[in-house]
Amino acid sequence: VSILKAVLIFVVLVLLTLFNIWWERRVVARMQHRIGPNVHGPFGLLQSLADGVKLALKEDITPKSADKVIFFLAPVLS
Repeated sequence: VSILKAVLIFVVLVLLTLFNIWWERRVVARMQHRIGPNVHGPFGLLQSLADGVKLALKEDITPKSADKVIFFLAPVLS
């Protein structure tokens, strides 16, 4: 039961975050007199998903002389 509650809370928070990002993009687009996110999915609702996939698939460049473990963990810990 507690795992189901945790998953439900996680899903609700993710959906609220996606909606807030969508709403902010539409408001900013209207303030700047331009078209908002309307290309990806219905009403542009998949734009945040496309941004997340793009961010996840970006190639990270690791310097050769860097300690790879610390180089990976530093942004995670901060």
